[in-house]
Amino acid sequence: MSNELSSFSDALAALVSTGGNSLVRVDDGTRLTASGLVWEPGVIVTTSHGTERDEELFVITQPTTAHASPSL
Repeated sequence: MSNELSSFSDALAALVSTGGNSLVRVDDGTRLTASGLVWEPGVIVTTSHGTERDEELFVITQPTTAHASPSL
């Protein structure tokens, strides 16, 4: 059983490590921020209610920040 748990733990850690590279923070300069998922290069998917403004959005990853434009 211990070997199964260890294998599961290793697999879960690898999944989180891989998936974590696709998660970003979308910041509109107000008090609200939203999580985003890099869907493909140049496309980030997030909720519409996670930010108050539709302009001046910033995508933040560690250690990079980039300006973003919303697309509906």
